[in-house]
Amino acid sequence: MFFLLFAVSASNGQWTVKQLPTTERLTDIFFADTLSGWITSFGGTFHTTDGGIRWALQDSSATWHIVGISSEQCWVTTRRVVKRTTDGGSTWNEISLNIPSDSIDFIGSICFVDTLRGWIAGYSRSAENFLFRTTDGGRSWSMTRPSIGSGLYLCSFVDHEVGWLAGLEWNAVFQTSDGGNTWRRFDSVYTLQIINMQFLTRSLGWISADGSGAVTIVRKTTNGGHTWDRQFIFDCSDLTTFFHFPDTLNGWLAQFTCIHGDHLEIWHTSTGGDNWEKQWEYYPDFYFRPRRVFFLDAKHGWIVGENGIAFSTINGGVTSLNDERSFMPQAYKLFQNYPNPFNSTTMFRYDLTERGMVQLAVYDLLGRLVKSLVSQVDENGEKIVSWDGRNNTGDELPSGIYICRMRVEGIGGKRFESTRKAVLLR
Repeated sequence: MFFLLFAVSASNGQWTVKQLPTTERLTDIFFADTLSGWITSFGGTFHTTDGGIRWALQDSSATWHIVGISSEQCWVTTRRVVKRTTDGGSTWNEISLNIPSDSIDFIGSICFVDTLRGWIAGYSRSAENFLFRTTDGGRSWSMTRPSIGSGLYLCSFVDHEVGWLAGLEWNAVFQTSDGGNTWRRFDSVYTLQIINMQFLTRSLGWISADGSGAVTIVRKTTNGGHTWDRQFIFDCSDLTTFFHFPDTLNGWLAQFTCIHGDHLEIWHTSTGGDNWEKQWEYYPDFYFRPRRVFFLDAKHGWIVGENGIAFSTINGGVTSLNDERSFMPQAYKLFQNYPNPFNSTTMFRYDLTERGMVQLAVYDLLGRLVKSLVSQVDENGEKIVSWDGRNNTGDELPSGIYICRMRVEGIGGKRFESTRKAVLLR
């Protein structure tokens, strides 16, 4: 049976707000191509073959996660059961994991690297972790119990050998290079609870995690998790910050925030997460928290969350909705960097009211330039850029007080200048 999906907000073709044929929480999403996709929810698994115009309820079980192989084959998980389809969802078959399902407390994650090799991560009612592995497309599974802390929640594999695990309150990620037989702990995450984790290569990955003080920290690694040397802070995010990178440069992030009133923010990076630009600030008249972000490519993307609400774009959301609630800074502003003082990385946020030439640089107390952060023409909007405490040649700077100066010359002739003090503690 097909149901129509209808919009609950007007769109000019950028980000469109839509209501699925359920008011339950939408939990995950996967598209095999621009037409064929699935959304999982507490109200069941829905399928579309026309890019989201119509949705069919294929399975009524409350589902949490989905991982797709093609337009014919994908996997979904309920709290304790795994199901698979090989015919586009016409039939869903429960997969035996060789342990009683009532002994499972929660299946936290499922990931496949090809049609044969996959992993299922979670924890039992006795608080023991489990990691199932298949090398034959799910016909058989072997189980290990990684001794890496309780609450195994997330897995991400990039090939049949290399992958990562994260848990509810570990303050670390674990890496394997032998398909999950042994694990190595990396303690350099410095966070409480990891919410979202994605690796694209053996070296490149990102996490979003709960930090102290009702903020979410987004970190990036370029060496497989040994160190996480990029950091961005999203305030008052209520553990609802999710991201997805379809390639090594482009990524989108959705977060619910309570600053200046409860609302949804959508951010985009075209630099692999080195800096972010806010695309849209949306104040809904309904309850919404994002639960998953998925981009098929740099144009086609979805954000799903509470009350059966989904946001979609077919052009990467390059320009936000053109209505009275669209985000538009009212004045030029350079915000105080955060954290401050800082040890490894800090973040500067600034607002632009119009397109203009931006110069953002760090100086020592003698007025000498030590690091150029931005020197380019920027479009209007809110921007984020990070500084890792190094100079222009890549050398670590000593502890001390540094001055960040921002200069803007807008296309309309308006000029702006502002400075902030940043305290580096080694």
